[in-house]
Amino acid sequence: MTAVRAVAVATATLWTGPQAPRPLDLAALGQPSKVREWTDQMTEPDRLDLHGRVESQALLGDVVVVDEEHDGWARVVLPAQPSSKDPRGYPGWLPTAQLIDWDRPTTTVATVRTPTCTLYDSPGGVAVTVDLSFATALPTAGPLEDGWQAVHVPGRDDPAWLPESDVDPDPVAHPTPHELLEAARQFAGLPYLWGGTCGLGFDCSGLVHAVFRRFGVTVPRDADDQAAAAPVRISPADVVTGDLLFFGFAGADIHHVGIATGDRRMLHAAETGRCVTEEALPPHRLDTLVGAGRWA
Repeated sequence: MTAVRAVAVATATLWTGPQAPRPLDLAALGQPSKVREWTDQMTEPDRLDLHGRVESQALLGDVVVVDEEHDGWARVVLPAQPSSKDPRGYPGWLPTAQLIDWDRPTTTVATVRTPTCTLYDSPGGVAVTVDLSFATALPTAGPLEDGWQAVHVPGRDDPAWLPESDVDPDPVAHPTPHELLEAARQFAGLPYLWGGTCGLGFDCSGLVHAVFRRFGVTVPRDADDQAAAAPVRISPADVVTGDLLFFGFAGADIHHVGIATGDRRMLHAAETGRCVTEEALPPHRLDTLVGAGRWA
């Protein structure tokens, strides 16, 4: 069985299997998904324990390919997240309650540019979805009207509305390094989240993927795939602001990525126990810097 469906919650977490979630993860599994509640309650050991449990995250309206369903779970791939794990997209498991059949309109998209925002049933009306994530891209349902953007949403017959201040009605075709960094710097201080690709938590490659996605540029999900797919591979000695820096150990896959901000500095989602931060490369990073790439 293969079917194409859509994500029907603000953020759907992609798991390694139906048995991967813990009791404390229940808030992230429902309809709606309560990712803010989930992330707020986790301790540092809880976050470390996500290794081997969480694969990635998908956002409202994202298309998924469903390969099988049973016992309330669906094994899927995410075409919007290129991956060497599956040529069709990033693989994993989602609760079927977070998916819906949806004939996604082929209009232009409005993309969320703030860390999170609220989706309304009418301009200034009742909230339909809270914590709609950064880089969520929904089909537009008409031009801007008095500071509001109408969008199509899975599961709704009528359009929903986003404040103009929270979205870009059209993707930026070629983001500049300044635009990339301005988008990423919004998240300074946000705690690291293994598998995170949403405005409530990122891992290193998830931050890079989401920042480029916000500008309509598709970058692979994982750091090693980002390095392999970079249109321009460059020497670390030739890095300029906005380039991606890749880190790895001898004989092993690339395990970390950051965005260069100039003079041996980078902005990155550091690791569990730390936050998104901009800093000079410490010795252990310089020792494992194996390459760089350029998209912008």
